[in-house]
Amino acid sequence: MTLSDTTVLGVAEHLVGESLPTLQNGAAAASPLIVLSLSEHGYPTQCLLRAHRLASSVGARLHVLRVLPWDRRCRAARSAATQRTLASLGATQSWTRQVLGESASIEALTVKSGDFIEQTGVYAAENGGRLIVVSPNARPSIGSAATVLARISGIRVLVAREPREKHTIVAATDLDSAGYPVLHEAAVFARWLQAPVVALHQLRDASWSRHTFGWPNRRWSATARATRALELANISQRLHFASHLIVSSGASPTDAILRQARTCEADLVVVGTHCRRWSERVTTHSVCAQIIDRARRSVLVTPLGRCA
Repeated sequence: MTLSDTTVLGVAEHLVGESLPTLQNGAAAASPLIVLSLSEHGYPTQCLLRAHRLASSVGARLHVLRVLPWDRRCRAARSAATQRTLASLGATQSWTRQVLGESASIEALTVKSGDFIEQTGVYAAENGGRLIVVSPNARPSIGSAATVLARISGIRVLVAREPREKHTIVAATDLDSAGYPVLHEAAVFARWLQAPVVALHQLRDASWSRHTFGWPNRRWSATARATRALELANISQRLHFASHLIVSSGASPTDAILRQARTCEADLVVVGTHCRRWSERVTTHSVCAQIIDRARRSVLVTPLGRCA
């Protein structure tokens, strides 16, 4: 077997099958792919267990990807690159067997060299990944990394932390995105985990607009609040999931979402991220990135459109 910067054990097919939500019911389509992406020295046991359990529960295939940073010495000497790849591959394989057992159903174990975000996004997209799972310690600022990864790949990203005793899901939606993808993803995970959903919509008002450029400086009337609450109720009914509906104001979206997650002891927070222009990134703070960095629970990032 010839080794280069990339070594794959198993089969890595290109999937164009159904999306995750419909695959629990039918076996006609190819099973979806979950990609667990690891940094150079990361051995996050909880991430591996969570990815494996999720794959097992929905009949998905699991790939483990290890991304090593570029090393000039390895680029100059091919033998050094091969040794480095083999060493990382062997250590990762031993770790997965130790955690999951010898009969663990991991379809492929891959080692790549390069930028973590780029290599993870390319690998998941080329192999038809439907979910990317990363550790909160994969990058120094995992919030920004996971947000960018979801935007450029167009694939959901799960920042997996240790599971909570309760399986409550908090879904934060702006009610502006077509199809309401955040609530849709929350409904899917709720069915998988048999978990209740708290659907939260935070109104943008004057009390926090000074913290973020670009939002209108306004208060919401009781009629407007009731209208938003009715819209949220209609969507949850359309998606066929029972939920606790909350429409609130008076705080920043980040603080409101984190407070609600703490209140209901949520195991998972589902948020969306929009593709933004460079100027908007400079003048605004990413709510999604802040939630990932500050939350002490797993966060699912849903891309609301894909960046070029």
